[in-house]
Amino acid sequence: MIPTVNLHLTRQCNFKCPYCFARFNDIHEKELNKDETMKLIKMLSDSQRFKKINFAGGEPTLIPYLPELIKYTKQLGFVTSLVTNGSKLTPEYIEIIAPYIDIIGISIDSCTHDMVKKLGQRIFWKDLVQSIETIHMHGIKLKINTVVSSLNKDENISDMINLFQPFRWKVLQAIKIDEQNDEFFDKIKVTDDEFLYFCKTNKQHLNSKTDMIEEKADLIKGSYCMIDCVGRFFDNNNGYHNYSEPILEVGVEKAYSQMQYLDEKFRDRGGLY
Repeated sequence: MIPTVNLHLTRQCNFKCPYCFARFNDIHEKELNKDETMKLIKMLSDSQRFKKINFAGGEPTLIPYLPELIKYTKQLGFVTSLVTNGSKLTPEYIEIIAPYIDIIGISIDSCTHDMVKKLGQRIFWKDLVQSIETIHMHGIKLKINTVVSSLNKDENISDMINLFQPFRWKVLQAIKIDEQNDEFFDKIKVTDDEFLYFCKTNKQHLNSKTDMIEEKADLIKGSYCMIDCVGRFFDNNNGYHNYSEPILEVGVEKAYSQMQYLDEKFRDRGGLY
């Protein structure tokens, strides 16, 4: 059983990362509103199937009521986690969610302005440093996520990772998902050898307090339990998004049974922490 669910709240995003596998271009239904999302979270709690909810997107901090969702989720007894590009993660925002958030993951793929621009991103380094200091000050666990593509495969960002001192650095190989990033993938794909070279060279000078988690493409597929922005479980085993029936309509157990999540892969990629 996979005890963590990634709740993708929205398709909205203020970045244009070419490797993004969660664009939800194939979804035309209306996204869940606040009340519907809270009802969904309560159903997940009542199922007693999950221990951690990881809020993701798109960019979840674009949802104005995200702090309310995090607070509600923590009150239900979940471990709470957030994955964000960091653009809206100000010290003031962190102060609001600090009592209710356990883990904050920030997506950072490069330490140079030129590369960040090529990746369709925006990072204001001074602001980011202040935000990370605030995260540490509140005792929130910091995680960094990095996707390795053809654009950044030769870059060494270990000095920056050491500066930020995350407890966990997840390094992922860019994967192709139909209807999400397939139109860009030929330009950004990396081979297994190129991915492993990035991991090897970056790990050489990595602080021992940071645990590097290497996720090759074949390990990523099928190892994440995910819910989309209209309230359906989905998996990516076969290189595309396979959706369940809506959870709010059929319940957690029936919707979950329609998926093909691979528990062993979840454990192999260090999903239990």
